[in-house]
Amino acid sequence: MIIAQKTLISFDIAIDSRENTLNPIFKEALSKQGLRVIVTKLEEGDFYLPSKTTHLVGVVVERKTWDDLASSVIDKRIWSQANRLRELSRESRVKVYIVIEGDPYEIKEKREMPFNALLSVLDSIQNNYGFTVLFIPDKETLIDWLKYMVHKLKENTAKEEAKAPLIVQKPLKKTSIDDKIKAVVQVLAGPTIGERLLRKFGTLKNIVNASVSELMTVEGIGENRAKELFLVFNKKVEE
Repeated sequence: MIIAQKTLISFDIAIDSRENTLNPIFKEALSKQGLRVIVTKLEEGDFYLPSKTTHLVGVVVERKTWDDLASSVIDKRIWSQANRLRELSRESRVKVYIVIEGDPYEIKEKREMPFNALLSVLDSIQNNYGFTVLFIPDKETLIDWLKYMVHKLKENTAKEEAKAPLIVQKPLKKTSIDDKIKAVVQVLAGPTIGERLLRKFGTLKNIVNASVSELMTVEGIGENRAKELFLVFNKKVEE
């Protein structure tokens, strides 16, 4: 499950409630650009973009600053998160993007850890986990990219729907009176005996009014079967 609580509201993008508390600019900016935005609790990731194509349920975006990335590498939280995201992508058919936001040179000055160590982690995440890693300079660029992704997913859905074969349902054949009569007799006497009864008596009324001895003149109807049919045609139903 991607969204912790199911929603019946149609939306273009869902923002995790924790991310929205820290950075309300995303909801404000995306809403102003005409996107349907909801704020909810996401099981994983900071943004979720739904898709209606057959092979993709949606896109999960995990946003990190370089400082966030460094902290998660130091406490090894990055690997447990990556494992959860990989499990989610397999179970729910979602594509995962790891977006690293900000200027990498700032982290070089702020942190003592080797910058190559961070790049090595990102390389492992991309190659071993199958995630797409993007480097984005600021929030404004991320907002533009999210809007682009929403429109791209909608275009892919429209293309798939356009390629889908048009299924034309044949109109139901109108049942004739003769077919209805045959159906009634076949239900009561079976297909073969029903055909013989109609050939012998001609009408449903004549079959119903036939005596036991008259019914026995039809090939395949013995005394017991004739009595059973006669009883079906003449017995009063008790309420």
